[in-house]
Amino acid sequence: MHRRVATRLGVAKLRKFVIAMMPGDEMSADRAMKISGLSRRRCDAMLDSLARAGIAIRLRHDAYIRTAPTFF
Repeated sequence: MHRRVATRLGVAKLRKFVIAMMPGDEMSADRAMKISGLSRRRCDAMLDSLARAGIAIRLRHDAYIRTAPTFF
């Protein structure tokens, strides 16, 4: 499979998983790698972007907790 297609599929799988997460659910980069098939570097970057967007909170042991949605 072409690398770009594999990356898109991996991102789509991870996005679907994150959307289905409930507030308080935990995700690690290792779990993200298993779900998506993406590299550790790419999963770390995606999880960090969720934290910057306020969708997750990063814990000390490199896990991320899904936050409650905020409504404006």
